[in-house]
Amino acid sequence: MITDVVFDLDDTLCDFQMAKRRGLKAALGLLPESIHQHALAAWESREADLYVSFAAGKINRDEYRHQRFAMLLPDEKNDETKVEAMNTTFMFEVNDNIGLIDGAAECLQELHSMGLRCHLLTNGPVDGQQRKIDRLKLARWFHYIQIGEAVGVFKPDPQAFKILLNAIQKPAKSVVMVGDSLHDDIEAAKSVGVAAIHFNKSGQGEVASLKDVPEAIANVSHSDLD
Repeated sequence: MITDVVFDLDDTLCDFQMAKRRGLKAALGLLPESIHQHALAAWESREADLYVSFAAGKINRDEYRHQRFAMLLPDEKNDETKVEAMNTTFMFEVNDNIGLIDGAAECLQELHSMGLRCHLLTNGPVDGQQRKIDRLKLARWFHYIQIGEAVGVFKPDPQAFKILLNAIQKPAKSVVMVGDSLHDDIEAAKSVGVAAIHFNKSGQGEVASLKDVPEAIANVSHSDLD
C-alpha cells in the first residue's frame, strides 16, 4: 500500500523550462545584440556540462553560476559586473518569477485529503530551490524536503533516493515517485524499488495532468508491490 508520495520540483510542480527561457532572454538582453547569437550558442553547447560538473562536486555553486554567464562573453568583453548582472537577472526569473504547473495545488490538496504524506526530492542549489519553494508556497505540503546540494547527491544517483527513504523511515514499496524525467526520476526511483509515475504535460507520460496523479497513485497502491 502506498503511504508516501515523492515529487520532483522543476517541470513537475513548477514550469522551470518556461522560466528558464524567459530568464535567458532577459539575461541576453543585457548584452549588445551583435553578440546574442554567439552567447546563445555558447549556452546551448556548454551550460549542461557545467551543471553536471556542479552536480558532481567538481565546481562549486558560485563557480557554476559565474562560468555559465562568463562563457557567453567574448574574452575581450569579459566584464565581471556584467556577468553578475546577467546571473541576478536570470535567477530572478527562474526562482522568483516562476509559476506552478496547472493542477499542482489541486493535486497536493487531494493527496493530503487521501491521508498520503508528500515529500520533495529535487536537484540543484539549496538557495535557488528554496527561493522557488518559498515563492510557490510549497513547504506546507511536504513532510520532508531534500535538495541535491544539501545532501551532496543528485538524482539519478540511487543514493539520493536511499537518503530520502531513510529520512522518511518508509520502505521503498510504500513510496511512489512523481516526476517528469524518465532518467532522473522514473528509472532512478525504480532502480531502488520505488514505484514511479511519469508526468508529462505534453501527453508523453503516464499522466498529462497533475490532477490525474491521485487516481494514478490509487491504482499503484492496489497493485502487487511485493
